Amino acid sequence: MIIGKPNIKLDIMRTFISILALLVSGLFAIAGEPATKPVLSFSLTATNQSFSHQLASGLTLRVERDELGWEVGVFEGHSTDSLLYPQRNWHGAFPCQLSAWSHRTQTFPDERLIPVRGFKSSVRIRLIDAVVSGEIGSERFTGGRVEIYWKDDV
Repeated sequence: MIIGKPNIKLDIMRTFISILALLVSGLFAIAGEPATKPVLSFSLTATNQSFSHQLASGLTLRVERDELGWEVGVFEGHSTDSLLYPQRNWHGAFPCQLSAWSHRTQTFPDERLIPVRGFKSSVRIRLIDAVVSGEIGSERFTGGRVEIYWKDDV
């Protein structure tokens, strides 16, 4: 029986191909994962006064119409303190407020990530194809959608 010499180049090539196959299959697995779905999605021109969704840990995501557009809030139990504000005493514009004037002036980006005060969670808000009409001071949304996502940052 003749025993041949080990073929080092062939072994290296097999190892390289195996590693490459693992990397490619990992990329396909990541790309194939379904995108997270929004917990709320609606038209910026909807006539509803509010939308809400029960979250984990006794929290509620609530979006309410106001004179300038919409306001997104996360509330614990029956509290009226929105946990999307960085503190209880707040003033000025915040990323959880979806107003036509702030969209027109690009005060906040169309996609924003807001931490939930006191929790290891966050809310991601996406304005999609938002359209604003009207004179300065009386702007209104006339098109587009909003998607709101919930993320536990464990």
